[in-house]
Amino acid sequence: MKRAWVILACAALGCPSPAPKRAALSPITGAPPARRLEVVNSEEKHAITVSSGVAFAVMVSDTCDATSSPTLAIADPSILREHPLARGPSKRAFALVAVRAGTTTVTIKAECATQAYEVTVLPQ
Repeated sequence: MKRAWVILACAALGCPSPAPKRAALSPITGAPPARRLEVVNSEEKHAITVSSGVAFAVMVSDTCDATSSPTLAIADPSILREHPLARGPSKRAFALVAVRAGTTTVTIKAECATQAYEVTVLPQ
């Protein structure tokens, strides 16, 4: 009965919708001098641009209420490789290595959200 009143009140007055669940990747380290690393996290675009030969650390995060950590998957490991930096239940830090010039996709998968990043590895 109480739930019915809440539903009716929300229908009449309008209730705020919950924030969308998200997964994201953020750089921990940058590129060395004369090299490039750019990570874009915007509503319109999620992308990484990096110079070939650059290794950098990233942290993955999510807004889920889950206890498990998000995972990271790379479509073409011949262009970009990942190495876990954290051990144990909170495996959220990774080293990414730009192996050779090209394009690939990095996908962050959490229990409640998935986010793909377009990756462009630039020649040296």
